[in-house]
Amino acid sequence: MDSIQAQKYANLKKESILRARARLDFKSFVLLKWERYNKSHFLDNWHYDFICKVLESTLPNPPQLNPAQPNPAQEVKKLVQNRPLTRLILNMPPSYGKTEIFARCFIAWALGHYPQRKFIYISYSDELCRKISNQVRDLIKSNFFAQIFGFSPQFLQDNANEFVLKEGGGLFVTTLKSAITGFHAHQILIDDPIKVSAMNSRIERNLVNTNFKESVLSRLQDNNSNISIFMQRLGDEDLCGFLQNERYFTQDIIKQWHIIKLSALNHAPEVYQIGDFTYNRAQGEALFQSRHTKAQLEDLRLQMGNDEFSTQYLQEPQVSEAGYFEEVYFKIIPSFECNAQNLYIFVDNAQSLNASADNRAIVLIADNTKIKSFTEWKPRFDNLEMICKSAYEWELRG
Repeated sequence: MDSIQAQKYANLKKESILRARARLDFKSFVLLKWERYNKSHFLDNWHYDFICKVLESTLPNPPQLNPAQPNPAQEVKKLVQNRPLTRLILNMPPSYGKTEIFARCFIAWALGHYPQRKFIYISYSDELCRKISNQVRDLIKSNFFAQIFGFSPQFLQDNANEFVLKEGGGLFVTTLKSAITGFHAHQILIDDPIKVSAMNSRIERNLVNTNFKESVLSRLQDNNSNISIFMQRLGDEDLCGFLQNERYFTQDIIKQWHIIKLSALNHAPEVYQIGDFTYNRAQGEALFQSRHTKAQLEDLRLQMGNDEFSTQYLQEPQVSEAGYFEEVYFKIIPSFECNAQNLYIFVDNAQSLNASADNRAIVLIADNTKIKSFTEWKPRFDNLEMICKSAYEWELRG
């Protein structure tokens, strides 16, 4: 064999190994996709390795490279017999590559292995959903996909909101603005289900949370089907907060969720471990230093304010408005110790009889800043009667 033929053989072997790695390892697929399909530089970081391993664990028997096999081109698959994750929540800052990995890459890679697998992708915008659908469909129609997986998918249905492969798998995209009907899935991927601006609306929040409970859960193909939620935290009443609230779900249901928090800046040392991946993160280490250094995150905190930064970047929701007056913060003062004072009465009629409306409330404030709040839970009461009752209670506690 002359040197030219030897070089060709070496190149073919190298190419075969690259394709096999991309086929069997999701992170390798992401890197090769950016090099050959996107034709762009990928700003890499350790958290992508971690996320890729987490997503692999949502699949049944995910393919992995066998470390004992010297030639991965032989496509030896190590079948993982552990039951895949069926409930996953991953919270991370905005613009840290979530949608690229979670939606554009993972759905295509999974369909390359399981063309019979059905996906539902959910986000806050119809336009974004259609864009993701088109991008995934274009990727699996590409020569790059065929080179990696060795086949070109055939489509039985092919439109902006849904595509179906000959094997039965495919993708349906939608939002949580309305109920989901007519499509069941092995995996439901939820990517930022509500816009940041919409979190200020109780109606919008309740719509998303209610449609999840009443619609998403009924769309699963079987008991081993997966729901994965990737989103930045937006408040204690966002979808993640709703799913962890004992007012709506039992402890047994809440414990089914595998919750991962990737904060932009961590308060203590952390170890991220899944499968053969381990990363030791030091205290105060920026999550994605090529995106935001520690100093840049501090500047961002000053611009956004503590509450918004803590919620969206540290994944620690803060309640900056409204809330409850906790009894522990009040001090009872005997009436003979009270000096003369003015009383101010504030009444919120809350006239709506809607089940989702706020409760009626009366707050009495004295000029010594002592506050007493009453909330009437009944849908109707006589305002004058309640004012008298509140004033009477104030006198008793004064």
